Amino acid sequence: MEGSSVERSKGELVRRAIVALSDETRYRIAKSLIEEGSATAGELAERVSKARSTVDEHLEELLETGLLSRRKVNRKYVYEATELAKACIDLMEGRGSKDELYRSLPDKVQLKVKVKEASSLEMVIKTMIKAPAFIGITLGIIFILVRPYAPWLDVRILVLISGLLFGVISSEKFMKVERRDVVAFCLTLTLVMALMAPFQVEGHSFFIVFIVGFLYYLAWFLLAAFIPFEVARFLLREHM
Repeated sequence: MEGSSVERSKGELVRRAIVALSDETRYRIAKSLIEEGSATAGELAERVSKARSTVDEHLEELLETGLLSRRKVNRKYVYEATELAKACIDLMEGRGSKDELYRSLPDKVQLKVKVKEASSLEMVIKTMIKAPAFIGITLGIIFILVRPYAPWLDVRILVLISGLLFGVISSEKFMKVERRDVVAFCLTLTLVMALMAPFQVEGHSFFIVFIVGFLYYLAWFLLAAFIPFEVARFLLREHM
């Protein structure tokens, strides 16, 4: 079911809004929209001097708490502060009282939320993305098993594709994927590949081959994963 709404008491709504605004960056974003008017995510990133990816994450939180609204203009989202945001900031800056804030809201506030029936495949994918380390281990084992039958296969290409998919998934808001998730994926895949390296190289100690292999694979995997990850997030979010 898409686009349904949930009722929240005004006390709960205000509490969640104040908690959200207690973060300095989210406060500055809301304040900027109130004082300087509506803006896109890119414009807000410039206003608060933060990375676009950081601003995107904060905007999602502000939207979920009803502090911001957004509309699509020329294929880009434009964000605006809501009356709730204005009332909360007035309260936080000593220009209003909680009673006045409560009186400005109806007894029950309808917040639009997306509720989507998830397919079993979608649930499996989301579960895997929540455990990037598991994806790294799984990909490493699959590569080792398949490589004898496909000598042309390069694990770095698989990492590049994985980084691209992580970036697309994160940008489409299908599932929140952060940089630390990509690092976890790279570390676990590196560990699997480095553990197998001593069995493929003769004439050197297990420890030496493992350490050299670990550093070699880690450097390659971080490079191969992060470039497409960041490019995908940047390009897709520019059109959101």
